[in-house]
Amino acid sequence: MNIILKYEEVERKIDISGVTYVAQIYQLQLTAQGIYSFTSQFPHKETFDLSYKKFSNGNGMLYIHTIRGVFSFHIVEDANDFIRAYKKHIKGL
Repeated sequence: MNIILKYEEVERKIDISGVTYVAQIYQLQLTAQGIYSFTSQFPHKETFDLSYKKFSNGNGMLYIHTIRGVFSFHIVEDANDFIRAYKKHIKGL
């Protein structure tokens, strides 16, 4: 299993000329071992649930509920297939 979901991180930079925003697109990867982002790993044994709040512009927030807390990701595509695959996989464990 290898399912990809794109998310966005926006960095705000302040310098003498003003404020600029730099957006970068990364991927959440769902594998048989866990969920992986650019900077974090969430093994299945440490995750409780996923939840998703969709915005009117089509983007949304994906929340990964873990033993270390809740982690949020600004999703730039529909997350329903990703969540369904996660829940199906977890049910089989």
